[in-house]
Amino acid sequence: MTDENHEEEWAIAACRRGDHEAFAGLVERHRDVVYQFACRMCGDPTAAEDLAQEAFVRAFTRIGQYAPE
Repeated sequence: MTDENHEEEWAIAACRRGDHEAFAGLVERHRDVVYQFACRMCGDPTAAEDLAQEAFVRAFTRIGQYAPE
C-alpha cells in the first residue's frame, strides 16, 4: 500500500469516527476531480458545482457504509 493510499484509508477511518476535519481533507484532495467529472457529465459549470457538492454530502452521510475490501 502506498503512503497516499494509507493516508486515504486513515482519513476514511477518521471520518467514520465523526472527524469532520478529516472529511474536509478528503474533499480538498478530490474536489477538482469530482468537479471536472460532473462538468463533463452535464456540461454546465454551475450545475457541476451543485452535483459535486451533492456527491460529497452523500459520501459524508454514507461514510459508515464504506467497506475498503
